[in-house]
Amino acid sequence: MPEAENLSTRRAVRDDKAEVLEICERVYGERDYLPDVWDNWVSNEPSSGEFRIGMTDGRIVGFYHLAYRGNQSWMESLRVDIGQRRRGVGRRLTHDALDRVTERGSRVIRLVTSQKNLGSRGLFRGQAFEEVLFPHYMKFEGAMHAGSDNGQVRNAERDEILKFLHNSGSLAPPHFLSPLWWRWWEFDETMLDELLVNGSAIGLGDNRNLEALLLLNMTSRFGYKNSVQITFLGGTIQMMLTLIKHIPRFLDQTSSNEGITGYFSIPTTGSEAETALNQASFHYGTELVVVQKLLT
Repeated sequence: MPEAENLSTRRAVRDDKAEVLEICERVYGERDYLPDVWDNWVSNEPSSGEFRIGMTDGRIVGFYHLAYRGNQSWMESLRVDIGQRRRGVGRRLTHDALDRVTERGSRVIRLVTSQKNLGSRGLFRGQAFEEVLFPHYMKFEGAMHAGSDNGQVRNAERDEILKFLHNSGSLAPPHFLSPLWWRWWEFDETMLDELLVNGSAIGLGDNRNLEALLLLNMTSRFGYKNSVQITFLGGTIQMMLTLIKHIPRFLDQTSSNEGITGYFSIPTTGSEAETALNQASFHYGTELVVVQKLLT
């Protein structure tokens, strides 16, 4: 087939839904999460992101979504219709995304894919993306049962969280990457504030000092299932296990815990967090790779 030289892109509109979901079905069957987030993404404010449609000869051949956070950009859900493979559509859509984020002044763009998806990894290597992080998706199946109150596990306040993070060097540049839903951003005070508004922080320690910290994030605000995302920001394996046991007790204090569909975390492979989650009966899922390209 000839290269998709005449490919153009435009912003998605609600009338694209049926055709977009047909492509999702052909590419991933019922395993694609995009149908669940379509309504959320198609209504994005321009400042927060945009869903782009790739067109050739009047028909949709592929698409992708961009999310923005300050001068960082995140690319996700790059899909190419089955019948349009090996025509350069994925490469052209990636070029389109790079042009857009560069024009808006982003200094970096990132995305995540499966380590087993060698085609995608090759595509992005060819566009000078660098593989920077190797996380592992882990989930807990079934109901969590709360541990007894030991007096050391409590809600962590913003000021003591910042003190804990500053003392550990976590907020010093270069900022480490942390997942917010399925997007990895540089962790800073703004991201902490967003997590605290839409979730909660559980700390382990006395009233003077935190020794371990766990963040809970409800994913329903991303237009997806009402799952609980768990992110560790410090502590030993044993401390992390103690915090995990108390998650249900702290979720009972929030109004967003109704209809929870599950618990998941995406720790870096080989980390203490991964070990703790494994010991807490979280099951291993997809091995992932986060790639990025510096733009300035």
